Amino acid sequence: MEKKEIDLKNFEDEHMVKVQGGKYKPSFANELKEVFDIEVCKYPVTQDMWMEVMKKNPSKYKSSRKPVETVSWWDALEFCNKLSEKYGLEPVYDLSKSKQGILAIRELKGKTIKTVDPKMANFKSTEGFRLPTEIEWEWFARGGQVAIEQGTFDYKYSGSDNIDEVAWYAENSNYLIQDVGLKKSNQLGL
Repeated sequence: MEKKEIDLKNFEDEHMVKVQGGKYKPSFANELKEVFDIEVCKYPVTQDMWMEVMKKNPSKYKSSRKPVETVSWWDALEFCNKLSEKYGLEPVYDLSKSKQGILAIRELKGKTIKTVDPKMANFKSTEGFRLPTEIEWEWFARGGQVAIEQGTFDYKYSGSDNIDEVAWYAENSNYLIQDVGLKKSNQLGL
């Protein structure tokens, strides 16, 4: 096993959760949608993770275990690509036209790479780190197949009906950004 594979395994063990896919009706759609099995990061990207990959910390409220903030969506896509490269994975995003506001997805077709419109992308044909789709995001937040089986898929908040158990907000955070991982996780361990 080469060094990048070992490093990736360590990263996955420390930061990632394997999520079983399934079918559900998202809150914003009238039909069933499918999510395939996927790994997702347990926490929002911390400032330490961002610094390791991007070599600079744009956050206003600096602390290694706090989520990185004051980054744009485009910055997040660049982070995903650089994280992919760090671990020897093919980046998902073609950012060559990002200055014009144009994004393309890099799908792997055998040994070739095909760039496609994000609306037409088959993310099963990508390799690197990426942001979740809207359908995946809701699936993760609601607890996925685990929550369906437990009968907790319709909690008001991700992982609970009690916001204080699972989230920071102005009143319980003293208006400060908090470290990741201090609240109860949801049914998926996120």
